[in-house]
Amino acid sequence: MRHPENISIGDTQVGKFQVLTLFLGFNHGSAEKPIFFQTTIIGAHGNTPRHATTLEQAEENHRGNIKVCNVITKHQADVAAGKAPKPFKPIRSFVRSDGIHFVLESEECAKEAFSDGGDLWELRGNTLVFLVGRRDPSHPDS
Repeated sequence: MRHPENISIGDTQVGKFQVLTLFLGFNHGSAEKPIFFQTTIIGAHGNTPRHATTLEQAEENHRGNIKVCNVITKHQADVAAGKAPKPFKPIRSFVRSDGIHFVLESEECAKEAFSDGGDLWELRGNTLVFLVGRRDPSHPDS
């Protein structure tokens, strides 16, 4: 039987979320495209696990999911403090070089949650993008 300490690659708590990356197993020649690692966010609405064939990809997925959770946690705190628009529930999220992308149910949902013209984010159809490289002076760790 597998022991959790033998299969856990990363386990990071970010606010109310837990980012977990696990080693799934070896390929014994039975899979054309083997999947060795899986990263998931526990506590996130609509989270889709990310799979990787190498440890490097798994570590990158883990770091990307930590960034996603940090953005959501910060935004939830800003909403609670009245500094940000309504909360949003992504159906999918991913990290690219230009920012952290949250795909919302529809463009209407995106416009309802966010108006156009944010300094640290922008709407692209039904996708909300928190822009990389832009800093919020009220949050030095952003």
